[in-house]
Amino acid sequence: MKVLFYLLLVFFNLKALAQQNKFTLNGTTDLKDGEKFTLAYNDILDSTLVKNGKFNFKGGLTEPTFARLVNGQTNLMEGPRSVHLILEPTEMKIATRKNELDQAIISGSDNQLLFEKISCRLEWNENSKMRNELLTLIKKGDTSSNSKRLLEDANQQRKNLFEKTRISGYNFFIQHPESFMNSRFIGNVLQTIPKDSLKIRYENFSAISKNSSVGQAIFKEIIAKESALIGMEAPKFEALNLNGEQISLEDFKDRKYILLDFWFTYCKFCRLLTPDLKKVYLKYKNSGLEIIGVSVDEDDKLWKKSIDEDGTRIWQHIKVINAVKDSNGLDLPMQYNIAAFPTLILIDKEGKIAGRYVGAGNEFYVDLKNKLKEIFE
Repeated sequence: MKVLFYLLLVFFNLKALAQQNKFTLNGTTDLKDGEKFTLAYNDILDSTLVKNGKFNFKGGLTEPTFARLVNGQTNLMEGPRSVHLILEPTEMKIATRKNELDQAIISGSDNQLLFEKISCRLEWNENSKMRNELLTLIKKGDTSSNSKRLLEDANQQRKNLFEKTRISGYNFFIQHPESFMNSRFIGNVLQTIPKDSLKIRYENFSAISKNSSVGQAIFKEIIAKESALIGMEAPKFEALNLNGEQISLEDFKDRKYILLDFWFTYCKFCRLLTPDLKKVYLKYKNSGLEIIGVSVDEDDKLWKKSIDEDGTRIWQHIKVINAVKDSNGLDLPMQYNIAAFPTLILIDKEGKIAGRYVGAGNEFYVDLKNKLKEIFE
């Protein structure tokens, strides 16, 4: 009887453990039957279709993890058709409406609630809703001073939220440096903490944390902060260009100055720079200047459409996902320590970095224009 009792005990414990490692995500939506949702997490890509206003995902987890839920196609990491959420080994619910996935109401996860608080998600949602309504009114012809003032207020609030979110994420990282949640805050945090402080924190991580997504991000940032500085040799790369041809930095050595333009489709300030950048290119292309647009876009059609709209097929274009990573597994933005968009990197004929230019607007171009004038005139 004792043996049977212990066998039953082990059985029920294993059964309970197995149940704890399963998650369910039950969704409600106003999308039509047959609409597709895709859920990406832990290198798993799952999909399901809407039926009678509902959709459902099930899977296995050993610990809480970030996931991305997408409806249709989008280049935005989070927007009307995409949202980040935390999956836990439990039953969760999500309620969303058409083209409002980033406004979804998510319940059932304590970590999700904490994440929303740190990332000021509710405040962001309210701000986005207000801005979208005002932009729609203005687009329809409402040019009243009141609407313009309200939009200015909303834009200022948006800037304040950026800073508030950055500080919240930084404080959380300082208090809980090994939390998996830092994978969502680490981008802003890494730009705030000096390299030496990062090294100390990384060295104090456990072996498991060093191999986590956060640990790897910190490790890569430490390497990146030590590379791609003015005077250093530019990280070499190979990639497929817009026409599907293989190009490399070495192709231009001893022949051309290269200007790497790091951008993406939805970067408003990146694309506002384009007309001036075209003037610069046409002025100096016969003197030895080549531009290579380096886009972090994933959607091939949107990428090519943006290039055609901006009229920039006159120079080379590559996508980060089509470029070979280096021996440390770093992609091009990491190799070149790109902290913001737009960023331009000027590389001389010897393959060394001659200039770094980060920002937007006409003032941003002054140093670059002076540098090119010094080189080519």
